[in-house]
Amino acid sequence: MNDQEVIDKAAEHCTDAEAAATAIVRTAFQRGSEDNLTALVVQFGWLAHRAEGVLEAWRAQEAQRRKEAEELVEEIDMFA
Repeated sequence: MNDQEVIDKAAEHCTDAEAAATAIVRTAFQRGSEDNLTALVVQFGWLAHRAEGVLEAWRAQEAQRRKEAEELVEEIDMFA
């Protein structure tokens, strides 16, 4: 997994650091990683009370990224 993929996977579980670490390790394992599969996720205290707002913002950004990627694919397909 590249850095952004790890961040995106952890962000899906931003209210639970243990669940985030588990999801990262499982995803790496499912993708066939042969490295030492260990993840440490640190949840800072300031995030605990803002987690829902952060999660909502992340979901909105992710939806926008996916929409832009789909539009790009459609543009490419138009010339195929």
